Amino acid sequence: MYNKDSATPVQIEEEIEQNMSLFCETCNNRRLPKWIKEENKTQWLCETCCNYVDDKNSIIRQSIKEF
Repeated sequence: MYNKDSATPVQIEEEIEQNMSLFCETCNNRRLPKWIKEENKTQWLCETCCNYVDDKNSIIRQSIKEF
């Protein structure tokens, strides 16, 4: 039988390497996640300037649009 009063809490620590901004550095609009099935990865699309970035905030595909 489980006794919740005798349970010992355990803190699990995880080091966060880097926080990626959800906002595009080019136009400052929100990015949306797009899952790529073939690569099994999520790329982040800014629908305003059409740039795709990966989880390390590196531009993968850049648009040809001019601002």
